[in-house]
Amino acid sequence: MHLALSVVYAGGALVAAMPWPLLLLPFVVAIVHVSVIRLEEHHLMEQFPADYARYCQRVRRWL
Repeated sequence: MHLALSVVYAGGALVAAMPWPLLLLPFVVAIVHVSVIRLEEHHLMEQFPADYARYCQRVRRWL
């Protein structure tokens, strides 16, 4: 989901012919990683420790 949102963000910048949002994309991804993904992973590990650990072993984070 987060990868798809990043692609949509980049696509929107390209369609709008505005290159400056592409320069901000790494910062947007970093902010999402710190403020959303880490919190989600922490919450899931607390709620479903064994199941989430198995899930993490077989599924990559971004792809």
